[in-house]
Amino acid sequence: MALLTAFHANLPEHAANYALPANWRADYGLRRYGFHGLSCSWALRQAAAQLGRPTNELRLVIAHLGGGCSATAVDRGRSVDTSVDTSMGFTPLEGMVMTTRSGSVDPGLLLWLIEHAGLTPAEVREGISTRGGLLGLSAGRSLDTRDLVAAARGGDVVAEQALAVFCHRARQEIAAVAASLPTLDAVVFTGEIGEDQPEVRDQVTQGLAVFGEVRTVVVEPREELELALQSVAAISEP
Repeated sequence: MALLTAFHANLPEHAANYALPANWRADYGLRRYGFHGLSCSWALRQAAAQLGRPTNELRLVIAHLGGGCSATAVDRGRSVDTSVDTSMGFTPLEGMVMTTRSGSVDPGLLLWLIEHAGLTPAEVREGISTRGGLLGLSAGRSLDTRDLVAAARGGDVVAEQALAVFCHRARQEIAAVAASLPTLDAVVFTGEIGEDQPEVRDQVTQGLAVFGEVRTVVVEPREELELALQSVAAISEP
């Protein structure tokens, strides 16, 4: 878990804190931890190589779109190997719509399901973790964007709408974390969907016109290689 969240360990307090009672935060360690740290570390270096610039000059938003999805703002002028904002929080459920995770929903909606609809906390957890996301939006058709793109091309309105929601929420989170940067050099797409699903990537980027002429970079996800590199580095330290 540490390697998954270490990239976000130095999130500024204004980005890390939830507006919850102080004793809850202190007693239970409630804060935004962020995830996809290995992916961010790998994508940062690969994007710098593609852009032909050192990492310590770049201000990027890294959009990891895969089974889990997140957006992370990186300001290398601030510090080394840290983010300044990220869409995932205390758990990987916060933020974007994902393949089976709902992403952010109104907390009051979840309370309503427990208090008025009679669902148990376990049922709510299962719904937002394994039956939500693209799978839920598509009414069980598929959690795979490749299937949904093909179905939408064939006239499946439900699949088309599921993709529209997915891309809309991705744009929202990318724009939200970008607001933590003074300037933006590029949006970096990685993850299985971000790297290998151009139809989805294009739909996301078409909605980012508000950024103006910002470059997009595509990076093949290699979290396993990043883990190996970091492990070797840790072992080699005196």
